[in-house]
Amino acid sequence: MSISHAKRDWIASEHSSSQRRKRDDYRTRLHEPTKWAWRSRDINSLFFTLFCISFSTPLFAHNLTLNCPHKSIPFKVELARTPQEQEKGLMFRMDLREDEGMLFLFSMPKSMSMWMKNTPLSLDMIFCNKEGKILAIHENTTPYSLKIIGPVEGTSQVLEVLGGTVQKHGASEACTLTLDR
Repeated sequence: MSISHAKRDWIASEHSSSQRRKRDDYRTRLHEPTKWAWRSRDINSLFFTLFCISFSTPLFAHNLTLNCPHKSIPFKVELARTPQEQEKGLMFRMDLREDEGMLFLFSMPKSMSMWMKNTPLSLDMIFCNKEGKILAIHENTTPYSLKIIGPVEGTSQVLEVLGGTVQKHGASEACTLTLDR
């Protein structure tokens, strides 16, 4: 009887150790790649997030000066040159600093109208000719409004800045725009 008990114990221990080995192998094969895949997924998410942020954050890389008789007012502006950039403009922007804006550049002077569709910020719009002479100023536009602003004849560029900026700095049609290129 003692031999059969010993044999039974030996078989049971072999069975449990082989199952333990199988279980450990299974965990190694199953969970280690999962850990790596999880890390890889985290890294991919991080890169995707950084990519999205870099293209959704405006690039205020151009300096513009509003030269007025009483002072010069510097701005950092994002340029809207293509029809797609001009169509989007400052739509969906939730914040804009007082010294930032967007300059719409048109290749030929034209009768230009703007609107505030999907724009949550009140803006001041300064319509200028090719030389930077101010043709018209529309202050404190209504956010999200579909009301047409303009038209202003002979427009080659439009500067959009935070609402109230024109009044605060005393800008008028006597001022001119100069874009540093």
